[in-house]
Amino acid sequence: MSVESLKGLFDSFAVGLLFLTFTAGLGALLTGNVINKRQSERLRQFDKDLTDAKTELGRQQERAANAEKSLLELQQKLANRTLTDEQVKAIRHDVERFAGQEFRFSTYWDSPECVGIAERVNRTLQAAGWKYRPYTEYRVPVGGTVGILVYTHPNADKRTNEAATALLTTLSREGLQAQARMDDTNAAEQNIITLVIGSKR
Repeated sequence: MSVESLKGLFDSFAVGLLFLTFTAGLGALLTGNVINKRQSERLRQFDKDLTDAKTELGRQQERAANAEKSLLELQQKLANRTLTDEQVKAIRHDVERFAGQEFRFSTYWDSPECVGIAERVNRTLQAAGWKYRPYTEYRVPVGGTVGILVYTHPNADKRTNEAATALLTTLSREGLQAQARMDDTNAAEQNIITLVIGSKR
C-alpha cells in the first residue's frame, strides 16, 4: 500500500475518530442535560413537598392551639367561682377603709358553687372589718339571678354608697361578675349593703 493510501486511510480514521469523539461528547452533554433537568425537577418537587408539609404542620399546630384554647375556656366557664388568697387580700385592702359597714347576703343555698363563693366573700368582708347582719328570715334570690348584685338604698348615706362602689369595683377587677342595684324595700335599713349572690351563668 502506498504512502498516499496510508495517509488517506489515516485521515479517514482520524475523521471517524473525531466524529465518534464529538458524538460521544454530544451524547454525554445531552445525557447530562437530561439528568440535570430531572434532578432540578425532583429538587423543585422536593422543595414544594417540604413547603406543603410545613404549611400543613403549621395548620395542624394552629388547630391544636385553638382546640386547647377552646378547652381551657370551656373549663373556666364550667369551673366554680373562687378567690385565691391573693385576691382575698386585694379585696380586703380595697374595702377595709369602710370598716364598720353593715352588709348581708342571700344566695341559692342548695347550690354548693353559690354557697362556696358567698362564704368566701362573706369572710373576706368580715376580715376587712365589715359587720355581717344576717336576715331574720330565710331568703333566696329570684330565679335566674346571675352574678353578684350589690344593692344599696336610694337614701343611703355617702359613706355607704362609696363602700358599695369600692366593693363593686374590686369584685369586678378580681373576675367576679358584679352589678349595682337599687333597693328600697326597707326604708328603716338605709345604710345596709345587700349582696344577692346568684349563679355563675
